Amino acid sequence: MFQKYAYSLPDERQPQLGRVYQQNNHGSFVYLTDKEETGQSLLQLAWWCGLLAGGIIVPKSYVAGKTATNDLTHPSREYWYAMLAAAAAYLVIIVFAGQRIVDLVVSHGMVAAWAR
Repeated sequence: MFQKYAYSLPDERQPQLGRVYQQNNHGSFVYLTDKEETGQSLLQLAWWCGLLAGGIIVPKSYVAGKTATNDLTHPSREYWYAMLAAAAAYLVIIVFAGQRIVDLVVSHGMVAAWAR
């Protein structure tokens, strides 16, 4: 994505083309459309939700007077299967439904919620 944004998108605002959202990509500033900005925001939101869900779902054991501990240094085979299935589902949703989700959100005027 860095290569696409750094070299193929304009580095100046172009309101006539709808490129009004500034994106800082490793120090290189480019301008995105409503759809591109919403897609980036939703992808970032999905990453944070996945991280939070992983922290909540990981089995923990609680010891009185100590913090919760987990055994992720020696995960069981079932943990590996669950992690691989979740990662595969995440990628399948992004690849096959990502554009439709972004189109739906933009068509309902929800771009302004993420505008910077």
